[in-house]
Amino acid sequence: MGVDLRDITCLFGRTPAVRDISLVVPTGEFLALVGPSGAGKTTLLRIIAGLQPGYTGHLTIGTRDVTQVPARDRNIGFVFQNYALFRHMTVADNVAFGLQVRPRARRPDRHAIAARVTELLELVQVGALAKRYPAQLSGGQRQRVALARALATEPELLLLDEPFGALDPLVRKEIRGWLRGLHDRLGLTSILVTHDQEEALEVADRIAVLRDGRLEQVGSPHDLEDAPATPFVHQFLGETVTFTAIRDHGRLRLDGAWAHVATTLPGDSDAGGGSVLLSLRPYEIGLSACAAGENGAHVVAVQRAGAFTRYRLAPTTDDQADTLEILVPAILPPLLSGARCRLDLSRARLFGTAARQATTLGMAATVPA
Repeated sequence: MGVDLRDITCLFGRTPAVRDISLVVPTGEFLALVGPSGAGKTTLLRIIAGLQPGYTGHLTIGTRDVTQVPARDRNIGFVFQNYALFRHMTVADNVAFGLQVRPRARRPDRHAIAARVTELLELVQVGALAKRYPAQLSGGQRQRVALARALATEPELLLLDEPFGALDPLVRKEIRGWLRGLHDRLGLTSILVTHDQEEALEVADRIAVLRDGRLEQVGSPHDLEDAPATPFVHQFLGETVTFTAIRDHGRLRLDGAWAHVATTLPGDSDAGGGSVLLSLRPYEIGLSACAAGENGAHVVAVQRAGAFTRYRLAPTTDDQADTLEILVPAILPPLLSGARCRLDLSRARLFGTAARQATTLGMAATVPA
C-alpha cells in the first residue's frame, strides 16, 4: 500500500510545521524521514497516521483519498517513540488490544485473537514473554512487543517514530537489522522517523531530508551521498569540510586564509564570477608534502586512527588560526608535525552560494572514517 502526499501544509498557530510537501512512497518501500529537531518529521508522520488535525493538501493511501478519514479507519500500524504499552496489561493483552476494540462486526472471536497474538509474539521473537507485564521487559523487548501490537490488525503501512531512541547502541543496531528483515518478509510499506543518520542509511531504500518543514531532498542513500542537492544535505548526512572558492574565468581559486594550499581543485563549467562552496568528507581530501620553499598548509598535529592517519592542519604557521582535520590512508608516507603540505580537493561537491542545486565532481571515497 503506497502513500501519496500532495501539497501538505500544517500550521502550529501561524508557524508552518510542514510546508508544501509532496512525496510519493511506493508500495513495499522503506522510507526514512531525517532532519534536525523541529524539521517536521514527526508532524508529517502524524499527518499520515491521521493523528494530526488542521493540515491542508491531499493524502492518498493505497487507492483511497484519506485526507478526511479518521485514524481508526486508515488501517495503519504505528509504533510510538515511548512504545505506549499499557502498563496494567500483559504482553499478550497489549498485542490483542487493537483486535479486541474493533466493532463487533469486524472483531475476530477470542480463539482467533489468541492465535494471532501467539503468531505475532513468535514472529517478533518474544513468545515466551506473553504473560509478563511491560515493567518486566527490557527496552528491546518492549520495542518488539510494541511492533507486534502495531502489526496485529494486519496493516499494510507501518509508521515508526524514533522507535529505537531508548535503546543502547548495540541493541539498537541489532533491532534495526531485524526490523528491516521483517519489513521485507511481510511485504510492508514502512516509514521511519529517526535522528540517527547512520540508522537511516542502513535500513532505508530512500531517505527524505527535511529542514524547517520543507523537503530538502529525497533519494537513495547513494544518491544523497553522491549528488546532494544542497550543502545542508551533504553536511547533515556526515562529517564535512568546507572551503570558499572564487570563480575566476572558468577556474576556481580558494578564498581567504586557505588560498595557497590546494594543488588540485574541482573543475567548474561556470565561467562566471562569484563565490562557491566546496564541501567534502575529511577522508576525500588528498594530501602531499610541499617541495622545498613551496607555500602550503602547516601540519599542527598527527594521530593514527585505525587504517587512517588524522592530520590537523592550519593555513599558516599560526597554530591559533582556524584549523581543519582530515583523514588519509595510513599507508601513505606520514608527514610530521610542523611539515608543510598541499591539498587535493578534486573530490569536492561544488555548490553555488545562492543556488540550491549541486554538481558532484569526481567519485567519493568508499572507505568511511
